[in-house]
Amino acid sequence: MRAKEYLEINKKRIYHYDQVKKSVYDLYPLRSSKIQTEVYFNPTFRLILS
Repeated sequence: MRAKEYLEINKKRIYHYDQVKKSVYDLYPLRSSKIQTEVYFNPTFRLILS
């Protein structure tokens, strides 16, 4: 099950729902961009790209 779907289905049971939802949505671009993922997990990768 995808994270967004899980959040919507279980929003009444999840403590700090708003913070969890914000985290999921903030990390979403990492899922769709290999370069952003590399930069996020390996900050020195940014220097290589420069």
